[in-house]
Amino acid sequence: MDIKLQVVNIDTIDCTSDPHYISLNDIETIFDILLDICKSDLIRAIFYVKIIIIDKDRHVEKWDCDYYMNGEFGGGDQVQDRGQGQSRRGRQAKGLYAKKHKIEGLYFVEENTGQVKLPPGLTGLKAGISKLRNLIKEQDFLNNKIKLTIYIDVLYKFFPISSCSDYIEADLLQKTINICTADWNITSHNYPKFITKLDQILAPWGVKVSSQTP
Repeated sequence: MDIKLQVVNIDTIDCTSDPHYISLNDIETIFDILLDICKSDLIRAIFYVKIIIIDKDRHVEKWDCDYYMNGEFGGGDQVQDRGQGQSRRGRQAKGLYAKKHKIEGLYFVEENTGQVKLPPGLTGLKAGISKLRNLIKEQDFLNNKIKLTIYIDVLYKFFPISSCSDYIEADLLQKTINICTADWNITSHNYPKFITKLDQILAPWGVKVSSQTP
């Protein structure tokens, strides 16, 4: 009896996602691209940053920041508490503090849950990348890892209503970045503007995502 074995990618993506994957040659380039995208006006705000590190002994280390959410998501100024599943009004981020971290106008939802606490928003991404850069310099750090990812929950400038599919995720071992949006944004008149802006940011690295779009 013949047996056919098919190997598939077991990574899953959200059912409403419109992914834009790019492959790169080195981790430092991934860091630079993530920072350039998130510092640009393509990103209106950053809800959450999470870094997951898993070694060969299955030890999981999680770095993350406090979680913020857009008040428009879920209606008005109500935010959804991810842990409790209950609506509550959070503290709104305002002023110079909020601008510095790129969380202006967002509502606080919950404190970080990881072993390492990062500052909120853009500052948290910068801090996490800085820490990773130092660790990667250590001998055998990467060789002992089976998972090393950076996840950034974002609010895009061109799509003001956020969804769980609006995120950027970098796999540092596979050297890929997925700049993901909700699939219903494809029909938006702002979608070509989003792709054009993204191509402009990626141009210095000779990368384009427009060839992947419908």
